[in-house]
Amino acid sequence: LRGTSAPVLTRGAVLAGFASGKLIAFNAQNGGIFWERAIAVPRGRSELERIVDIDADPVVVDDRVYVVAYHGRLEALNLFKGETLWEREFSSVTGLDANRRMVVAADDTDQVWGLEPERGAAMWRQEKLVGRKLSRPILFDGNVAVGDFEGYLHILDGDDGHFRARVSVDGSAVTGIVVAGDLLVVSSADGEITALRRK
Repeated sequence: LRGTSAPVLTRGAVLAGFASGKLIAFNAQNGGIFWERAIAVPRGRSELERIVDIDADPVVVDDRVYVVAYHGRLEALNLFKGETLWEREFSSVTGLDANRRMVVAADDTDQVWGLEPERGAAMWRQEKLVGRKLSRPILFDGNVAVGDFEGYLHILDGDDGHFRARVSVDGSAVTGIVVAGDLLVVSSADGEITALRRK
């Protein structure tokens, strides 16, 4: 679980999440700090309970930043001031995706959630993938694409989270999904790259 997110460059700022549970916005020109925000605070007695890493990459939509931490919260922040717009208790290591229509995230039990971008209220929850060690969910053409540890790519309906399709991509875990035009490009733990196009 120990790790950090990849930095995100946007509008003159570099957003980076750390193992301390903090998200920091740096000035891209000189490295100064615009703002920092604690997304999770260590709690518990054991070291495992106190892990609060931000392993998931922040996602920027217009002037909002969406970020999630392990043993912490999922938050929407103002990009320029770091002010919290809304927050909800949430724990994730795989991450989230967002657009103007919705936020989608997989929690640490592998439930996939569709959330309203304005308030963070739950639109739907898909529980049938629990324990499948999901990849980061990706929004694609009104749907949600998410991979699992057996190499399956699951396509969920963006409106209510029901299953629309399932494709066996590889026998090893799906490690990443990228949207490239009308293609979904999927990488696996065995090093295979697969491109899929909607019929």
